[in-house]
Amino acid sequence: MPLGQALFFAGRGEEARAPLEEARTLPGARRRATSALALSYLSLIELAGGDAERSELLARDALALADEIGHAGTAAASNPHLALG
Repeated sequence: MPLGQALFFAGRGEEARAPLEEARTLPGARRRATSALALSYLSLIELAGGDAERSELLARDALALADEIGHAGTAAASNPHLALG
């Protein structure tokens, strides 16, 4: 996840996609706030690429995950809100 995040912030969204996708599939990923962040960055990448529908789906999944694991009121929920905005 940190590699994907760093690539995203460096403006290398397409390169960030693989490590962010991988972070979603690691064992226990659905119980970690970092998975919500990975979904958020993927959502923002889709938005930047012009796929608003896919971006919204990913952002809503990130929000649902954040809520599910008790992080709806933390920074883990800020990026999906940004993508939805």
